[in-house]
Amino acid sequence: MNVTVDTTQLERLDGRLTRAGRFVSDRQVVGRALKKAGEPVLNRLRVNTPVGPGNERISLRRSTRRGYSSNAYRQGGATRRDARLKVVAGKGNEVARLLAGIDKRRGKVGWRTPFTTRGTRDRYTKTPRRYVGRVRANDFLGRTERETLPGFVADYGQTMSDQVERILTTTT
Repeated sequence: MNVTVDTTQLERLDGRLTRAGRFVSDRQVVGRALKKAGEPVLNRLRVNTPVGPGNERISLRRSTRRGYSSNAYRQGGATRRDARLKVVAGKGNEVARLLAGIDKRRGKVGWRTPFTTRGTRDRYTKTPRRYVGRVRANDFLGRTERETLPGFVADYGQTMSDQVERILTTTT
């Protein structure tokens, strides 16, 4: 008895599965899926971010170095528009990682985020000793994470499964 089996369909399926496996471990693909799933996180971060009054005085040491007047004030109130998502390389067995936060580049106000999330202690002037105030802690980053994490995980899983399904259904 002579039996012949046509394995072309199995070979095509094997090729598609191999391609899908490489696709899932590609950093650019995972990064795009993370960014797409992170859009609601960014929107919620912008809602939760406090807006500063814009009255932080530039220090004397920094003003002389950079050519500012010592009486100049920093531009405040821009924290909300400085919120961003950033895809970075993963650690360990991760392919990529998504960071949500406030931009710290030059001209941005990310430098003051720790003062907002952790708060400051009571501050006094030197002479005469007067109470200046303190910043109460407002952990808007942690609040955003708690509010959006379940939805983000579901959106990311759906995005990746849609992309893998698209690869498996294409005819090769």
